[in-house]
Amino acid sequence: VKGSSDINSVAKGSYTNIATIKSAGGHIIELNDASPNIEIKHSSGSKLIFQPDGSILIESVNNIVYQASGNFDIMSGGNINVNASGNLGLTASRIDFNG
Repeated sequence: VKGSSDINSVAKGSYTNIATIKSAGGHIIELNDASPNIEIKHSSGSKLIFQPDGSILIESVNNIVYQASGNFDIMSGGNINVNASGNLGLTASRIDFNG
């Protein structure tokens, strides 16, 4: 967007494998072929990182909220782990445990 962003198709110097888009508000999209990561960074410090092995890392400096008008399904080909340093709340009209 003209006047509202600083767009560098290829960063200068030793980082020639990095393409960045930075908004006037400090938000950054970085494509890094050297690592190779793709990062979307909010000016608050929160970020979404697509890692070389295909993993996706979400880092938030505050809350993360998922909201769906329909079903919300979580599927994994491996284990699912839930860790909380505080309380874990679960509310539903019915809870089924199948093993």
